[in-house]
Amino acid sequence: MIHDIRKAELLTRFLIRWHLDIGRELAPTRLDPQSIDHYLERVDFFHALDLSDPRNMQQIAAEQIRGMFEVFYTEPVPEQMWYRMCQKHDIKLPRPNHLGDVGHQILELIKEAEFKERRAQVFQLPEGWPDKPVLLNPERVEIPLRSGETPCQALRRYFVELGRLESQNVGGRELLVSMNEDLLREIDYEGERNSIAVYNPASFEFQLVTVTPQVNP
Repeated sequence: MIHDIRKAELLTRFLIRWHLDIGRELAPTRLDPQSIDHYLERVDFFHALDLSDPRNMQQIAAEQIRGMFEVFYTEPVPEQMWYRMCQKHDIKLPRPNHLGDVGHQILELIKEAEFKERRAQVFQLPEGWPDKPVLLNPERVEIPLRSGETPCQALRRYFVELGRLESQNVGGRELLVSMNEDLLREIDYEGERNSIAVYNPASFEFQLVTVTPQVNP
């Protein structure tokens, strides 16, 4: 499955390619003479950027939605140009209606990717728990190591929500930290790394329990 950031990058490259190949030709018919040179400068400026950087993707998408490129907001996405891009990168993506739609999709994809990254940094208790049993599936995630942070500290940070439940006799943070540390030792973790692999409770055949309050007779 193609990652959201990769999708956003391909859409960004598509936008720049459109402005290089088609926008330049249409500019004299859509812009006043004083604006044409500025538009061409913006196209060249964005073309020279690192288009794999999400910050640059956002800047280009914003330019398409409400900046100099907005004059082409309603321009339809050329069918052949779109499918050539999909074929080149061996992906299947629905063709957007117009260039403004491409810009909005870029921003949404980056937003979703950032949300997923934040979720990956902290173990999330499943929605609906503890009111009802929720089955956890085994899961492995990569979490970043902050500057000067040890793997043990990173693991405690990741399972912080379980630590907050220990007063309710539900938790197991230290057990999961210990078991994940054992796995790191098994793979001979050592030296400088930017991230570590973490396994959730179901990976060790654990599940979250629901506590039913006792009713006095």
